[in-house]
Amino acid sequence: KAPVISKATLTGKTAAKVTWKASSGATSYTVYRSTKVGSGYKAIKSSVKTLNYTDKTVKKGTTYYYKVMAVKGSAKSALSGYKSVKLINYSGKPTLTLKVASKALTVKVKTKVKNAVSYQIYYSTNSKFKSKKTATVKTSKKLSSLKKSTKYYVKARAVTKINGKKYYSKWSKVVSKKTK
Repeated sequence: KAPVISKATLTGKTAAKVTWKASSGATSYTVYRSTKVGSGYKAIKSSVKTLNYTDKTVKKGTTYYYKVMAVKGSAKSALSGYKSVKLINYSGKPTLTLKVASKALTVKVKTKVKNAVSYQIYYSTNSKFKSKKTATVKTSKKLSSLKKSTKYYVKARAVTKINGKKYYSKWSKVVSKKTK
């Protein structure tokens, strides 16, 4: 009898975990994967003795379809039904623009990162970001109560959530402006 896949989930930014129910009498399982729903399934792992497998050979931005086959000696079951998982693509880095005001800067995310839920901003009067302050924005934010006539350095990175865990993109280029 073919095993039943209970779930396929992301287990980090570049891994997918497939879990299935035991098939009566099976001594091992073979895991199959495709990037198409109905065809192209290839065995990616055989002789799996547990009821799950973590696939670490996946690429961001791709949807994968998994099936499992039970094995008992030389006898093999039919393939299970499929479960799919899409690995979120959040590569790239944001770009920023700064608008100057009296004792304030407005930070705007000009180029956004795909699948970002927010952006983490670091800002400081030091170009190495010593004594930095942090802010979180969706698209723009006014940083107020800054020092008058002072140069501020600002950088940002995208925040993506996968299964409740935060992942970050690369930092943007540092942008600097002097407050009025």
